[in-house]
Amino acid sequence: AERVKTDWGGQLDAIVGCWYQGGGDIVKDRVVGAVDALKAASGITMPADNMIIEVDAGASDQAATLKTYAQDFLTAHPDLHHVIFLANNDESGVGLFAGVELAGREADCFIGTTGGDTPFQEHIRAGGGDCWVGSTSFAPELYGDSVIPMAIDILEGKDVPTNVYMEHFVITADNIDEYYPLN
Repeated sequence: AERVKTDWGGQLDAIVGCWYQGGGDIVKDRVVGAVDALKAASGITMPADNMIIEVDAGASDQAATLKTYAQDFLTAHPDLHHVIFLANNDESGVGLFAGVELAGREADCFIGTTGGDTPFQEHIRAGGGDCWVGSTSFAPELYGDSVIPMAIDILEGKDVPTNVYMEHFVITADNIDEYYPLN
């Protein structure tokens, strides 16, 4: 939302949400939550309802599917200059970025993904970040800090919460070293 405000004066022409729709509500919520956040942000002019688009990335080869989709969508809409692509994982971001790049439309697009893992980190470290601007990290490398004490409590017969949630955070070119410093 901040990049939309600072780089595009708050204007959005289209939002394209991409996820494996057979994956259910949890996968969908990764993308729909980002759309909801954009809607809730002040200073953003949302696109017309027919330009908030949901795309099924499929169960396999999501990168190839979304590469083709992004390129075709941008080619079909040369008049759109403020397009956000949102995806349920970083592998999809690889495909979206390739499609945006093939269409020659990096200046017209932002890509946001979830995962915060190797594909996004490699992209940012290689100097990318103009278009694929962020990824929400699940930080699975930190799960053990919560799961191991909980497992010990279970073994000791203690009550444990039914659900335990991890803190998620958005990685960008500006903060990647804070969360994932190079060794």
